Amino acid sequence: MKYINFFQQQFILEEWSKNEPIKEIIDKESGLAVFLIGAPGIGKSYFVKNHINTKNPNIKDFSTDDVSLLYTGDPNVYYRGKEKTKGGRTKNASELNLSKLEKFMETGQNFIYDTTGAGKEFTDKGFEHVKEIFDKAREFNYEIIFIHLLSTLQTSLDQDKLRDRHVDPQYIKWAYAKQQGGEVDGIKVEGNIKRFKELNPDAYYIVTSIDKKYKFYKFIGGKLAVRKGDTYIVKESLSQSKRLVFFDFDDTLFHTPLKSDWMIKFGEPFEIGVDWWKSPKSLDQSIFDIKSNDWTIDKYNQCKENGDYVIMMTGRVVTLENEVKKVLDSQNLEFDEYIFKPIDAVTLDYKIKTLEDKIKELNPTEVVFYDDRRDHLPEFVKWSKGQNTNIKIVDVVTKREYPNKERILSYNEFLTWKS
Repeated sequence: MKYINFFQQQFILEEWSKNEPIKEIIDKESGLAVFLIGAPGIGKSYFVKNHINTKNPNIKDFSTDDVSLLYTGDPNVYYRGKEKTKGGRTKNASELNLSKLEKFMETGQNFIYDTTGAGKEFTDKGFEHVKEIFDKAREFNYEIIFIHLLSTLQTSLDQDKLRDRHVDPQYIKWAYAKQQGGEVDGIKVEGNIKRFKELNPDAYYIVTSIDKKYKFYKFIGGKLAVRKGDTYIVKESLSQSKRLVFFDFDDTLFHTPLKSDWMIKFGEPFEIGVDWWKSPKSLDQSIFDIKSNDWTIDKYNQCKENGDYVIMMTGRVVTLENEVKKVLDSQNLEFDEYIFKPIDAVTLDYKIKTLEDKIKELNPTEVVFYDDRRDHLPEFVKWSKGQNTNIKIVDVVTKREYPNKERILSYNEFLTWKS
């Protein structure tokens, strides 16, 4: 029986190893340092419980929240240390956590350093703490892997409300900006991903999460690779003999509701002063039955069968990422990249710049772009005419294709289209 159990255990480990996107955590008894980084409310504790501890229970988790709770007994009260009689304070929860972790590293046992990586607002404490633990782990010859969880700001804000411990929304915005860079109260904030990468860990994973559905990426040779099957493929390598295909979202992939549909449904105007296209209610599937555009979905399926590199590029702002992906999930649509409009960008300009940037980055053999907007399509065709790459603009309303290497209609001819 002992040998049968051993065989079964080895079989399970082999199966896990084959399917596990982060293979370093499998069957590692000691010497593994996991830096788990992400904004508050993103689901780091859930990830540890369901995606790390289930594969390797021999990893001790070090979390500032846990240390704080030990001292205060209240998940919503942060332990700031005790006042000293001669001024100053004793170590706070974060400093105590670091001290405990540094002492633990002397044993060589596996650990997880659970952190936002952001630190105190408008300081560099987050990076400094990560580097301090990183350098110490190197000193003790640990294998170091970074797992960086990313999602939308709205996801962090919404999920924080469901936790026992709640974080000030302003701090969540700060911590979110510190992941990839951004702006808080008009002040530009430098992101930490590039700086963490420059520390040169043994492996660095990016894990995107929407409704706890994960997509895994890994830095290989400094370049971001996407997980395909049981391997990671560097994005640049995808361009070899590959087409690059863009799909717009509204009225291209899905017939999304208009503001007038709100009036029809509820018999009253939509909220005064609120931009319909920036409102989560415009994509709320509990309110509207959002139908897919079957013709475009067929084109999407053909692209997936061909092995094309497929991008969803929408004029919807990044704050609606969660809502857009839920609609895409309703038809099981998955893309190699999801690109959203920056808050203050002009849709046409942003889309043309994105097309140019991706062509330069991926060097595809051909580019195809599916869109529906009558006012934008002539501009896309006009732009494509000046490009060296083979580009085909497709009007999903008329089903007409406009390759840039063939004769294309003049701007005035576009204006007389009959859609």
